Amino acid sequence: MLRWALLLGLSLHPQTLRAQNFICSDLELQHAAEVARDRSANFWSGHPLPGPWYQPCPIEWSGSQRSGQGVTRYRLAEGEVFGWQMTVLGDRNTVLRDVLPHEVDHAVRASLVRRALPRWLDEGCASVAESAPSHAQLRSQLRLSRRRILTSETIDAMSYPTSSTSTQQLYAEGFSLVEYLLLQRPRSDLLRVQQAERPLSQSLPAVYQVELPQLLADWTNWEQSRLRVGTTCDCVGCPWHHPLPQAGPVVSERPVLTVWSASWCGPCLAFQQDLQRHPGFRQTLEKRFRIVMRDIDQQPRESGQSGILSVPVFLADTRRIEGYQGPEWLLRELGLTMTPPTPVHAPPSS
Repeated sequence: MLRWALLLGLSLHPQTLRAQNFICSDLELQHAAEVARDRSANFWSGHPLPGPWYQPCPIEWSGSQRSGQGVTRYRLAEGEVFGWQMTVLGDRNTVLRDVLPHEVDHAVRASLVRRALPRWLDEGCASVAESAPSHAQLRSQLRLSRRRILTSETIDAMSYPTSSTSTQQLYAEGFSLVEYLLLQRPRSDLLRVQQAERPLSQSLPAVYQVELPQLLADWTNWEQSRLRVGTTCDCVGCPWHHPLPQAGPVVSERPVLTVWSASWCGPCLAFQQDLQRHPGFRQTLEKRFRIVMRDIDQQPRESGQSGILSVPVFLADTRRIEGYQGPEWLLRELGLTMTPPTPVHAPPSS
């Protein structure tokens, strides 16, 4: 009886589960961390990391109702990264959607860069891995700020601001400046800036071929213009603003609507179910586009090259739409109007 009681006890209490690069007591979080690791590596370098980490990174998760938070610790010595430790806080959805991808991106770039980075750059790059709603929140916060923290004098700062309000603004400005830099040159150039063994105040002008004060002024003008006009950021997508459909010549072949999804993604499943349940929705899409479904887990290299860091993502023409909020919402984002489904006539009775 004691043996069976022990076996039963083991089955009732979750044990720590170990994967190639992460250790976690929650299997879903562990799998999501592995996926995020490949995705971030592909995004920044164009290919996965060369192999597993020497020691897996333990992940501690504490669920709560407050907004998500995370901390990733590691040690750097003589160009090596070790001593991984990751803590994530928040409800499961927030952790899976934003916190875990953000923290894993820190770890991935630490492996690629192997040196400490100024806080705005490290947090700004990691925020790219978050979801469309998180991007919207960061842009909204920047929209309300009246002064800039990032200047020529603070661009090399290796510590966070002293107040929580200024730290939140640093996240928003860092994300915005990273967006701008990603629009100017390939991601590999921004990775090269991070890898350079000299201050950002020197490496940024050298790689982007513009003096630092002018680069910051151009970024400020771009950000103000984007928030005023509502221009889509094509490098990571914008959940708020999308350009109006462009008028052009009629072509015989329909353009492709590429849908990046995953088997574990709830909104992705909802989209596929809506295609089956609402004939008018499917017919409206197929009249305008040829739909191509892609899976980020089955095609990690291609998804990384396309900058897919969250799902679902819809790519069509010059549009990039993140998330899914129902048929009417997606059609509106694509500039389409739902057409009534074509009736299916029953054959005449004999």
